[in-house]
Formats: sequence, structure tokens, C-alpha cells
Amino acid sequence: AVAGSNLLGRIQNRESGAMAEAVDAHGRGLLRIIQRIVRDPWAAEDLMQDVFLRLFTHSKTVRGAASLGPWLRRVARNLALTYVRDHRVTFFAKNAVPHEPPPPDHSLQQEESLDEVHRAAARLDEPFRTTFRVCALEGVDYARAAEILGCNKTTVNTRMFRSWRRLREMVAREVDRTPSRQSA
Repeated sequence: AVAGSNLLGRIQNRESGAMAEAVDAHGRGLLRIIQRIVRDPWAAEDLMQDVFLRLFTHSKTVRGAASLGPWLRRVARNLALTYVRDHRVTFFAKNAVPHEPPPPDHSLQQEESLDEVHRAAARLDEPFRTTFRVCALEGVDYARAAEILGCNKTTVNTRMFRSWRRLREMVAREVDRTPSRQSA
């Protein structure tokens, strides 16, 4: 507790090396907490940096050395949950709005539909295939995808619009060629 108290005091006094010590002492555990929630190693790294930025800017609000670890874990958890809420995108959340109660074999139909989307996505031309995979299948938001793909957000938006349009066309063609499931 004395070392933690000393560390918190040094951070509050903006002493050289204090933040690096805090990262060494708490970083690995915070990263594990964040990774378990966001399931994205790059986002977890960014969020961990945000946790320490918050410590630097709000260190005076931490009450006592014993609360430094719990304070950091609470900030890490809150940032990770906010990230998930703001960035998680799934195919069904964006494109499926049920108009009637699902049939008894609904989950099987969803799996088959998702498989059709994956097969169709694999047939998209580059760079649409990669953009679609990153945004729709991995759940990365458009701003982050633009950074990953080395383009601007408008380009990602355009690629996604064209990808969805192309996928709808491909899946519709597949459905037209497939014998009716109702006749079985």
C-alpha cells in the first residue's frame, strides 16, 4: 500500500516516470479485462491507453492508494463497455427486422442465411470484400475501418453501400436458383 500510495502521489504531482510505473504495474491486467470485453486486440490497446490518459487527467479524483487499482479497473471496464455498445455491428442487427413471429426452424434458417452471406461475401471483388469483412463480419466501425484499410471514412461508407447492394443481388440469385424449401 505504501508503494501504491507513493505511486499515486507521484502521478498526482506529475513526477517523471510515475505514469510508466503505473503502466508497468497495472497495464497487463487492464489489457486482459478490456480484451475479454471488446475481443479486439487493437481496440483493447487503444482503450488501455485511454485508461491511462484518464488517470493522468483525473488522478486527483482517485481517493487513496488502495483505490488506484479498482479505479483503473472500473475505468477500463466502462470504456470497454462503451466501445462495444458504440461499435458492435452485426449482419442481423443492421439488416433483419422481423415482421412476424419466427418459425420453429428459425435458428436453422438464420444459420443458412448467414452462410449464404459469407459465401457471397467471399465472391465480392477487392477492396469491397475486405471492407465488408472488417465492418460487417468483424464489427469494426467505419471510422476505425478507414484507419485499418488506409482510406477515408467516406470511401468505407461507399464500399459498404456497394457491398450490401451486390450481396443482396448475389443472395437473391442464389435463392432464385434454389428449389423452394417449403416443398420439402
